[in-house]
Formats: sequence, C-alpha cells, structure tokens
Amino acid sequence: MFLRSKKYDKIKSLERQVRTYEYIHEKRIDVYKEQEQKLVDKFEEEVQQASFRSKEDEDTLEKLRALSKGELVDKCNDIIVSFLCSQRNIGMAVNDIPPYCTRCMGLLADAIHNFPSAGRKDEYMEYFLREVARFYKLRKLMIDFLEKNDHTTYGETRHHIHHEMIRMLHGMDNLH
Repeated sequence: MFLRSKKYDKIKSLERQVRTYEYIHEKRIDVYKEQEQKLVDKFEEEVQQASFRSKEDEDTLEKLRALSKGELVDKCNDIIVSFLCSQRNIGMAVNDIPPYCTRCMGLLADAIHNFPSAGRKDEYMEYFLREVARFYKLRKLMIDFLEKNDHTTYGETRHHIHHEMIRMLHGMDNLH
C-alpha cells in the first residue's frame, strides 16, 4: 500500500476546488447566456415586431405638422447627434455590449437613416413626417422595454450600458 504525503493530498484538494470553481463559472455563464437570450427574444417581440406592425401615432403626426420645416430638421439633427454621441459613449465604455442593446442601436439607426435625404425636398415632406413619427413610436417602445427590463445581474458594466441607453432615448428631443 502506498502512503500519500500531505503535500499530495493538498494538491489534489486544490485541483478539486479549481474544477469546482470552473464548473460553477461555466454554469453562471450558461445562466447569463440564457437570460440574455430571453431578453433578446422579449425585445424582438415587444419592440422590433411591434414597431413593424404598428402605424405612426396620429397625435404625433399632428404635432410634427405644426412645426416649420426648419424646426423639424433641427429636431432630427438633435436626434442624430444624440444617437451618435451615445453610441460613442457606449462603445468606448465596453466591448461587450448586451445583444438587446446592439439590436436597439440597429433599430434606431434604421429609423433615422432617411432623415437627411427625406427632409430636403418639399414633395417628400409627408414621407419625412411619417418617418419621424415612426421614430418617436419606436423610441417609446424602447423606453418602455428598457425600463421594464432593468436587469442588474449582468454586472456593473452592462448595467451602465442599459442606463446609458435609457438616458440616450430620454435625451432625444421629445415632442410632448
């Protein structure tokens, strides 16, 4: 029979602890990924699909029609500047942006990409108004989603990104 040394037993004990910590860490990552996927699915349902199905709000359209073309262009300019500044702030803060925030940024970019060209010609003014109204509808859907799904389980950095997104959306010029 072999006699084991205390050193050998200590090493084996540490190896078991390391394997246990690695297992726990892998399980936490799996839980985070699962939670993240649920949020992405929820975002697709509550924001992305809802924005595609919905029409622009008539009340918002009336408020936009009451603005002069210059005021409307200024509002759109403020929206674009706010979006780009927030994108920079979020991008500089972290490399690991939650997927629902990335989708949020993508939807916003899609919503505002026609602002510059649509606002140039008077014959496109109604189209321009509808695009801006759709943007405000999407913005409201996103704010509601983000405020309702405030998760702090992802750590401080992702929590910061989540709140930066809310701040960005609230900072975009509101009509009301």
